[in-house]
Amino acid sequence: MNPITATMIVRNEAGSLRARVNRLRRHVAEVVILDQCSTDGTAALARELAEYTFQLPSTGIADPDKNLVYSLGRQPWVLSMDGDEELTPYLEDALPGLTASEEDVFWFPRVDLVEGLVMPFLGADYQPRLFRRGALAYSGQAHTHPDMRSHKVCLVPDCPILHLRSWEDVQRRNRVRNALGPEVVAKQEAYIAQVGDFLRARGKIQ
Repeated sequence: MNPITATMIVRNEAGSLRARVNRLRRHVAEVVILDQCSTDGTAALARELAEYTFQLPSTGIADPDKNLVYSLGRQPWVLSMDGDEELTPYLEDALPGLTASEEDVFWFPRVDLVEGLVMPFLGADYQPRLFRRGALAYSGQAHTHPDMRSHKVCLVPDCPILHLRSWEDVQRRNRVRNALGPEVVAKQEAYIAQVGDFLRARGKIQ
């Protein structure tokens, strides 16, 4: 088993959480789930599925809670996943070699899919998702990259993470804004409009 703690910050993911965690289980030693006060039974399901679970109030974004959830668990490596993401088979196969390397932080491209279609708007959206514990830290601000505490950093372009959502998810989750400023809100509205136009042009929504 890879020496990895998989972490997830979730809210209202009861419909897909079991399948996502069970798939991760084949590749990690333990799972930590932070539930942002879900209302659909996600918290109870997380307690069943993960070694460590806890709840914090929802701020509408995961960023303020990342450092805390990354600090938990017993493994030397952390794999950061969202509740609506999956590893590709390429990345699953690569995990043993990555965790055996001398690098400390691995950045992967995240492929954004809505209603099964790849969204081209984010370009090469690389994110640091596999790292040695303590190799990075987040500021807590929305949609920012972390502070790197190691120079041993590697991009892995051929091992994407899939971000899988419905059109309903895009609208609902991008409009939870308790902690977001006007600049981020404007970017989210623009993204929602882009996704809607893209899906309508391809007959996925009305």
